[in-house]
Amino acid sequence: MSKLSKIFLKRKRIRLVPFRVKEIIENVNEIPQGVQMIQAPAIWDKSRKGEGVVIAVIDTGCQIDHPDLRDRIIGGRNFTKDFNGDPNNFSDNNGHGTHVAGTIAATENNNGFLGLHLWQNF
Repeated sequence: MSKLSKIFLKRKRIRLVPFRVKEIIENVNEIPQGVQMIQAPAIWDKSRKGEGVVIAVIDTGCQIDHPDLRDRIIGGRNFTKDFNGDPNNFSDNNGHGTHVAGTIAATENNNGFLGLHLWQNF
């Protein structure tokens, strides 16, 4: 048995980090802290908020009917075995890809968070 296999077998127990939900916020209207930290709002006017920019996100997929993203998605491809390997089904069964896409390009609609580049497609 390889050293790596032995390490894996010793660590086979998975434990969750305990947490407690403090509150659930249904509606927010703010610029996320990460977007503020990189000072994106300071250049939005100069850059026309990403108008004409197309970005590719390679991640867990994307929720194509998400209200902040549905008008932004111009295509996609599944490179995994998820959804029986259907290359045209790039739905997000994890949530991370949708989160990343929202951080980049969430629609400016006075509901939810603003994305980094507000007028781009991916």
